[in-house]
Amino acid sequence: MEGPSTPQPNRTGGTCATQVTAGEEGSLRGARRDPWRTTAKEERVSTARRGPGPAGASRAWFSALLLAVVVCAGCQARLAVDVTVTGDGAGRLAVALSADEELRRRAQEAGADPLDDLARTGEQLEDAGWEVADRTAPDGTRRVTLAAPFADPAAFAALASELQGALDAPELTLLDELAVAVEEDTVAVTGTASLVPTPAITSLGLQPEQAVALIADADAFVYEVRVGLPGEVLRSSGAVDTEARTVTWTVAPGETVAIAAVARRPGPPALLLAAFAAAGGLAALLIGLRLVRRPPS
Repeated sequence: MEGPSTPQPNRTGGTCATQVTAGEEGSLRGARRDPWRTTAKEERVSTARRGPGPAGASRAWFSALLLAVVVCAGCQARLAVDVTVTGDGAGRLAVALSADEELRRRAQEAGADPLDDLARTGEQLEDAGWEVADRTAPDGTRRVTLAAPFADPAAFAALASELQGALDAPELTLLDELAVAVEEDTVAVTGTASLVPTPAITSLGLQPEQAVALIADADAFVYEVRVGLPGEVLRSSGAVDTEARTVTWTVAPGETVAIAAVARRPGPPALLLAAFAAAGGLAALLIGLRLVRRPPS
């Protein structure tokens, strides 16, 4: 089996822990391929496994963003997906979309506001346990955040499906098959993140390659996925912050990125060892005291 590759720098500026092996990365569902080629079978599978999203939710946010980028030099929007996992597989899933005042104004002039679309989607997901925060900074930057807790990997899968259904637009798919797995000694997060327009982008008068070039050249859209882990990061395909125990991926326009992070699980095995060690130490102390106090024969 091929061993771990040499750690490489990541575009986020951090350094990577031991990289996932070729076998592990090959097993990921989001391995890189030709981003412009989508077969009919893949379209059917993607639609079948994708969460339905809230009924009536608008999926026009990316169209609004792209139209704003075309007419607004220097504008920027940021999308951040955050997953925080504990040793028992519980945690929190959140997504935040922010845009500066000028981009929002131009998007509204184009007939839509991506922040309004996400806020409405969040309101329709509140009954499913999602919380919505909508704040505007003094400089006019607005940030809409959707967040929800999960109790175990199965609950996380349901939330991830709902989030994917809420974020996906006809023009692109941002997330696919995010999953949490808990083993005896490890906790892992896997999936894919993408910023690859689909052929549906032609409805805006653009080819996919042109849409990618517009966003990349204007540096108008920053997309990050960040995973917070309960222990030491053992393997990852992203940039690791060792002290914070987080892994971050920056998804560039036109790219599909494999999300893979494995951390040491600080769970019951470690606690049991500590308990046994403490019990052994106490027993040794008692035996020692007994020997000291035993009268000479």
